[in-house]
Amino acid sequence: MPLQKLQFRPGVNREGTTLANEGGWFDGDKIRFRSGYPEKVGGWSTISDDSFIGLCRSLWNWITLKFFNLMGVGTERKFYIEYGGVYYDITPIRVYATLTNPFATTINSNQVTVTDVAHGAVTGDYVTFSGASAVAGLDLNGEYEVTYVNTDTYTIIAAGNANATVAAGGGTVTAAYQINSGATVSSAQVGWGAGLWGGVITGSAITQLNGAINDSVTTITVDATASFPVASVSDPKTILIENELISYTGKNSTQFTGCTRGVSGTTAASHPGNVIVYDAND
Repeated sequence: MPLQKLQFRPGVNREGTTLANEGGWFDGDKIRFRSGYPEKVGGWSTISDDSFIGLCRSLWNWITLKFFNLMGVGTERKFYIEYGGVYYDITPIRVYATLTNPFATTINSNQVTVTDVAHGAVTGDYVTFSGASAVAGLDLNGEYEVTYVNTDTYTIIAAGNANATVAAGGGTVTAAYQINSGATVSSAQVGWGAGLWGGVITGSAITQLNGAINDSVTTITVDATASFPVASVSDPKTILIENELISYTGKNSTQFTGCTRGVSGTTAASHPGNVIVYDAND
């Protein structure tokens, strides 16, 4: 059989099937077309030697009217603008708070406890302090990652160890809280009609599980319930723990009682201690 020249159409066409695309390219990976022929892409190169905090969830590239080429980088922790290989942190501020002597230290420890009543922060959030006076030899002005303790306190890690145990210090301090961080691992939501739509209501009550729970307990212990609505058998209220909606018919200072698990189409599940508990009532 004599040799026959094959002439392929350039480009990858996924509009039809492999059979309908005879004489063309239906699929490819890491290739580009030059002069009508496919060739492999020469490799990858980093856009920057700089780094950012968190896992990138979205990218958005645009060019301004002044011809600045910008890239928006959103992670579960922060939001950045990349320009010229540098990531600029522009994470929005959720709230500013003025605190009085909020810092407590323990000698020879770098963990600092911060008191701010109803702070609204969750583990993984970031807060920036300014105007603070030194406490136990520590300058605590600057940005810190939050570790949730309860609705009124959280801890941060200082750059060094405290040289004394101080119950309350720092003077008058301004705390700038960034927007709440999200989950590192994505999870499916139950959609419209199952409590909250697309997240948690801004400003809703928040607390934290005081110990792990299984998928069947009907009394749930948390740090505090004071900011959650009162419920009854005739008027149950709802909380959200991870992806599970739970109704309750009563509460005391640290417990939700008469709980019904996995309501509104969600699934009852076990939850580890220290997980955030949200008010899921409209």
